[in-house]
Amino acid sequence: MTGNLLAQCQDSHIRVSVPTTHNKEGRCYVMMRSIVNQKKMKPGIWVVVCCSVLWMSSCDKDDNEMDPALELDCDVITPTYSDNIKQIVDTNCAISGCHDGSNANPDFTNYDGLFARRSQVRSRVVSGTMPPAGRPDLDDSEIDEISCWVENGAPE
Repeated sequence: MTGNLLAQCQDSHIRVSVPTTHNKEGRCYVMMRSIVNQKKMKPGIWVVVCCSVLWMSSCDKDDNEMDPALELDCDVITPTYSDNIKQIVDTNCAISGCHDGSNANPDFTNYDGLFARRSQVRSRVVSGTMPPAGRPDLDDSEIDEISCWVENGAPE
């Protein structure tokens, strides 16, 4: 059985895919092969290449910079749908061709539609996959409001 061992850094959206195989006992092993010429690569070179790739594509931000998610205090940030979230969603999500109810995408033009998908919305907004490429990113305060709105039970 073969497959790929996949490591992904969420903040920087970097993927490293390494070919793997399993022995008869089901243990996973990295296949030591060069992608370019498919000849066996010496283990020492493989280690250097892997370490270099991981070092160059480090997921860590500046060590002195605090992770915003760790600073988020949802006891202090208490948005509601009608006072805060509706404006963000109407401007960035419930627009023509996206989540306006005119296509197969979930309809976010009302509270019930957004409430039904609140966890997925928070996940996609926090990860930066929504809004999609080509649309303006949400600012940190909008992301925090959506995150805390969901954390606090998505009050209307």
